[in-house]
Amino acid sequence: MKVNKMDLLPVFITGHPKSGTSLLQSMFDGSSNIYVLPEETNFFKFIDKYISFLNSKQISRAEKVNLLFERLISNSAYRNFVVGKNDNWVGGSFDYTMYDLDGFILTLKKELKLLNKFCSRSVLDTIVIVTMQFINRGDYHPNCWVEKSPGHENYINRIFSEYPDAKIINLIRDPRDIWVSYKKKRKELSLFRFCYNWQRSVNNARIAQEKFRYNVLSLNYEKLVTSTEVSLQNIANFIQVEYDSNYMKPTKAGNIWTGNSMWGDKFTDISTKPIGRYKNHNNQKEIRLIESILYNDAKINSYSFPHTQKFKKFGIQAAFLVYRLVLDIKLDYFMLKLNKLIN
Repeated sequence: MKVNKMDLLPVFITGHPKSGTSLLQSMFDGSSNIYVLPEETNFFKFIDKYISFLNSKQISRAEKVNLLFERLISNSAYRNFVVGKNDNWVGGSFDYTMYDLDGFILTLKKELKLLNKFCSRSVLDTIVIVTMQFINRGDYHPNCWVEKSPGHENYINRIFSEYPDAKIINLIRDPRDIWVSYKKKRKELSLFRFCYNWQRSVNNARIAQEKFRYNVLSLNYEKLVTSTEVSLQNIANFIQVEYDSNYMKPTKAGNIWTGNSMWGDKFTDISTKPIGRYKNHNNQKEIRLIESILYNDAKINSYSFPHTQKFKKFGIQAAFLVYRLVLDIKLDYFMLKLNKLIN
């Protein structure tokens, strides 16, 4: 399938991990008018600045491409195209063995070497185009391509600097449910750090929606799974495609998608079961702490915590504010060092 990248609208699905981004991606996958990249690129998180770093080095284009490919495989789910198949991967099972994966990798490297300009836009365009040519379901004609990477909501300014006409769909989920799910994957994650990450995610998305109001749509996960058809019709209007009934049948690369639940659940359709799991969490003290720390941000995003005790809430929020300030200073220092390294 030959695709002209200039004909297609770029759509990015963003949101904190475990917010339903994979579910929305799988809903789009079965559509004939949307091409969905089946794996996350983490492009603006790990690849974007690395391209600037490579361009600062006096090395050949072939060396740049090899280093870039290693970076892509090491820091994104594109490693799955090298692995080929896995029935027990934490992100959901996959099987790409029916595709010409060797040809895909060789062509991707070849096209990257032939680029007139080795920059972020041209590199991501090439990744998209080659993926569409090799990993596709057959003869269909998409109006847009969709890329899903949790965390990209923290890089929305960069996305629009490269793709001014892009559409961004940001998923938001109850932080209590995310915590009990995400904790099964990252047991070492501290509660304060999780709250920092969730707060940063939703605040950056809110700021972006205010700034790019016609190009950013935020949607609560709970609404997506309880008012699914209405939500999907609104999304279709937002990205300017015709509503497709296949949205209601989640797939991945054309195969039935059973989910990537941290609880081991296998779904055959859209389920509300994941809503409210925090209520059965074995450490309700953690839940109360999350409610105290994120009380205001959660309220802005339509989550109410009526049982939070005010006299405790302000003390916890003060402690978290100090933590956040220290972490922000560290992040600013790290970014300053990184920019100096690149420039």
